[in-house]
Amino acid sequence: AKVPRKSRRKLLRKRLAALTPDSSPRDQLMARNPRRVEALLDPAFEASEQGRALLESCSAIVALHADEATEAAVDAALKYGKPFAVVPCCVFADLFPNRPAAVRTTAEFCDYLAAKAGATLEYLRFEGKNKVVVRGDAPPRRDVAITEPRDPSHVVSGVKTDLMFERMRREHKSAAAAA
Repeated sequence: AKVPRKSRRKLLRKRLAALTPDSSPRDQLMARNPRRVEALLDPAFEASEQGRALLESCSAIVALHADEATEAAVDAALKYGKPFAVVPCCVFADLFPNRPAAVRTTAEFCDYLAAKAGATLEYLRFEGKNKVVVRGDAPPRRDVAITEPRDPSHVVSGVKTDLMFERMRREHKSAAAAA
């Protein structure tokens, strides 16, 4: 049953009021009842107290159009034994040289992720990138490392897009000058 919005706010206020400075990172996360987390899913996030608490306490991992984080979401689900659903979109094959060379298209990426995780492929009922890689509960695999891009221009802060556009401008100017 869905809890009315007013009741949810009241519950959230009670949970936040119950926090103390000594509350564990997990208790702090649960008190805030996050609907989503905006953070880079990488080894640094996993190593942080808050990141580890979230990965251990979440009920599932969902990644929709997650770009470079798609495989990291699958890896985190494998490592922590969580069910997951990912809708891969962009492959970014050049950023991940450790993947098999045959993984160049979205369909190949979906097949690769499904094989890697022992997952199944399903389809969402809309047109476009509608293939979803799904896996239910499974035992944790602590040997799995969260995959991250292998590109020096991949910057952890929010300037990655700016760097990409700057590189595209330079390439465009070079091509125009050569023509």
